[in-house]
Amino acid sequence: MGTISHNPGKSTTGARARLRLCACARAAVLGALVALVALGAGCSSARKRTDPATISGNLRFRDEETVRRFAKSYRSASLYQDFRTVLLADAIAMDQPYRRGFVQMVGKTYLLSDADMEAMARAQETEFAGTISFLVFLYGGSNRPIPLGDAASAWRVLLQDDDGQVLAPATIEKLRLESPAYQYLNLYFYGLDRWSQAFKVSFPKLDKTLLGQRLGRQPVTLIVTGLSGTVRMIWADPRVFYGSPAEPAPSPAATAPAGAGPRAAKP
Repeated sequence: MGTISHNPGKSTTGARARLRLCACARAAVLGALVALVALGAGCSSARKRTDPATISGNLRFRDEETVRRFAKSYRSASLYQDFRTVLLADAIAMDQPYRRGFVQMVGKTYLLSDADMEAMARAQETEFAGTISFLVFLYGGSNRPIPLGDAASAWRVLLQDDDGQVLAPATIEKLRLESPAYQYLNLYFYGLDRWSQAFKVSFPKLDKTLLGQRLGRQPVTLIVTGLSGTVRMIWADPRVFYGSPAEPAPSPAATAPAGAGPRAAKP
């Protein structure tokens, strides 16, 4: 039987087939575009350009309580070149709350006597009075060592104090993974792994609180600098490094994250 055509010379059946073919092609193209958009969104929306692109990344708090506990003492900075990680730096000021919590953790872990804990607390107070100290974690884009403090190191660490003076460190000590200081922070932070190298860096300090001198007006700035660039971590309130008699002593060890605990460490 012949095909009935409303337009002489054109087949309705052929036109419908072509329309169905075009519709299928358009649907396939649209589906491919949707898939590409979804794939692109999945790759880009979860990471900003400034986010770390390494397995260590900047240190991360475990919970909101830890965020509040370290809000005054923790700072981080990063340096990138063409999306390549040059340096990730994290620093924790060893302020009075940190030192008190550290003494409590060590005393509880090793069942220290009251006399031993008092001696340890006095040693921490003496060190706090004479130094501005930080625990510094550095990642240079690979697991190659960063010989911070050595003449061959590509990076130098400096401090601009509250008087605006730029100071060189008095001591730089590389932290062992089994050290109590390292394990204490491991209770609260992610990222303390073999990719980040940990140092204790101390700068000389005049105990202005004891001497009754006024604090300077400048923020305290920890500087890590090299030929590849410079990062700065800033503490706007210098009282973090000089203390306050009214500042309450926290008890981090008593409220450590559930299931967390220091690994075997030598006191």
